[in-house]
Amino acid sequence: MQEKDYIQFITEIKGSILKSRYKAASLANKEMLLLYYHTGYKLSRKIEEANWDTGVIQKISGDLQKELPGLRGFSYSNLKNMRQFFEEYPYLFQTLQLTGNEKDKIGQSSTGQLELLEINELKK
Repeated sequence: MQEKDYIQFITEIKGSILKSRYKAASLANKEMLLLYYHTGYKLSRKIEEANWDTGVIQKISGDLQKELPGLRGFSYSNLKNMRQFFEEYPYLFQTLQLTGNEKDKIGQSSTGQLELLEINELKK
């Protein structure tokens, strides 16, 4: 085994590992951002359509904590922020969907496609 070839091989593997880890973190961040945005969208729509007062957000947070013990990120203040995030940027969803390399894009689930249709209807 030649030392130079071995070092080059290790460098290539290291590069692949780092690139893959970065891409995984980036996809996870994008998915989390979409979840927060979509949660804000659902809260905003339901509160408006059902004529709920904003106090329901506290109840929703508590119920989510009961249903999913150990759940983090869905406190009252975070849910309120998610709703505000959607209401401040109602057209952001399309932008989020189009970021990244299109050839690397994973196809959207049927549920996700229906949710996109819901958001597009909201904009009309």
